[in-house]
Amino acid sequence: MTVTGPVGWYPTSDYVVRGFCPTCGASLFAKRADGKTISLMMGSLDEPDSFAPTQQIWMSSKQSWVDLGGDFDCYEEGPPPA
Repeated sequence: MTVTGPVGWYPTSDYVVRGFCPTCGASLFAKRADGKTISLMMGSLDEPDSFAPTQQIWMSSKQSWVDLGGDFDCYEEGPPPA
């Protein structure tokens, strides 16, 4: 993945800093403070269908009517430490 252009950063907790487009404000990604995990916002990609999910996180926050399906590792909260 390549990021071109400026990125704004905003710390949302002691553990996560979020990257966003400083021109339009679009969320791009979230990076954990330990630098081991980066979460991409799929809507920020030119071709999001090129990437298949490998796990589902924050299952505890999904709406009850959402059926995510798939044969993935699922976590009630964030991903486990890398």
